[in-house]
Amino acid sequence: MGNEISSFMDFLQHGNQPNDATGRVDELSDVKFPDGELLYDNKKMRWFDENSNKCYMLFPKALSIEWSSDNSSNKTIKIIELLNVCWLEINGKIKESDLSPNTLYEAVFEIKITEDAYGWNVPVTISLTEPDGKIYKNKVTLKEKKKAEWVKIPIGEFKVVPDKSGDGEIKFSMYKYGGHWKRGMILKGIVIEPKVNKNKTSH
Repeated sequence: MGNEISSFMDFLQHGNQPNDATGRVDELSDVKFPDGELLYDNKKMRWFDENSNKCYMLFPKALSIEWSSDNSSNKTIKIIELLNVCWLEINGKIKESDLSPNTLYEAVFEIKITEDAYGWNVPVTISLTEPDGKIYKNKVTLKEKKKAEWVKIPIGEFKVVPDKSGDGEIKFSMYKYGGHWKRGMILKGIVIEPKVNKNKTSH
């Protein structure tokens, strides 16, 4: 496969859209991020819940996204829109040592399906991989989600039990390989929060 069959469009947080983003400004007017500390060249954000447990948001620049070619050193927060692909693959990860120990977490993708989206009638696979290699998967049909609104797509739950080395990783994925062209998914990022507080934090 080659880049000629697919492309992504980046959006900057502060209204600095690229020239080919005409008509998409309204899609971004409701973008909100947690009130937290930016880390790793603005690729991640960290904040604390009411119990002092760590929470994170992994922005698209912290993720591995098939067909994305953003190699710039620009430190502005970005979200990203899927323009036209038939091979979808988004991967992210976080170290156990970055999270609060002995805490039950839930991870979600935050996305928006645009009004002109297509190709999402075929389910995509959502997976969570624990440090011991155990994988949890489920299928999601994004066509069934509300359009033009930010929605949370559950990835899974996991409990942080640090190993002796402290370098275990939890991995998150969304993928659908080949067969159907897809367009019109805007990705804000992956949110990782303690499950007990999942309805108490506004984004």
